[in-house]
Amino acid sequence: MNDPVLSAMEYIVSEYGDQGVFTIDENEYTTPDMMNHLRNNTDIGFKFRTLINEMILTYLMKFKG
Repeated sequence: MNDPVLSAMEYIVSEYGDQGVFTIDENEYTTPDMMNHLRNNTDIGFKFRTLINEMILTYLMKFKG
């Protein structure tokens, strides 16, 4: 499966390292943890994908991108 969110995360890690932390439902996940959630299609990974897609669409709509 081609997962653009996971591919983007892998690229960002290769360029900047894996020190990021993501907050989902008031819980913090390190970048490696989040990548594992994405790879394993967990509920957390699904929610993260959904939030990322919502942010992208909101940005595009707001700035008519």
